[in-house]
Amino acid sequence: MPVPEEHDERAGLRGLFARLVRLLRWWWQADRVRISPREGRLLRLRPPCILRIGEAYVQVHRRCTGSLATGPYVLYECTIDSQPGQLIVSPGPPGAPGPPSGSKLIKWRLAGETQDLDADDVEVFG
Repeated sequence: MPVPEEHDERAGLRGLFARLVRLLRWWWQADRVRISPREGRLLRLRPPCILRIGEAYVQVHRRCTGSLATGPYVLYECTIDSQPGQLIVSPGPPGAPGPPSGSKLIKWRLAGETQDLDADDVEVFG
């Protein structure tokens, strides 16, 4: 016959295990932003850092976050050859498997023109 202390210990371990299972189930079923690791890295840049967009090297000076009707975004203020530019990275609307129809997750604005980019078009240095 088990000693009462052993019974209490087993009951405590079962309760802990049940809480762990509930936590894992909650985590697995939660909505998460699903993007590639490369796109995720672009959401986490910390200025100052250097990027290469195409053949041009870009210095990132400032990071701003915000939200529009289409979802959250991160805007990086940059300079390229003394010209101001902006890199806008968005994971898309919550719950969407990819970018909204007709748009890209990554945009580059320079000299009044906006260009859609893929994560592979942007290389990060430090």
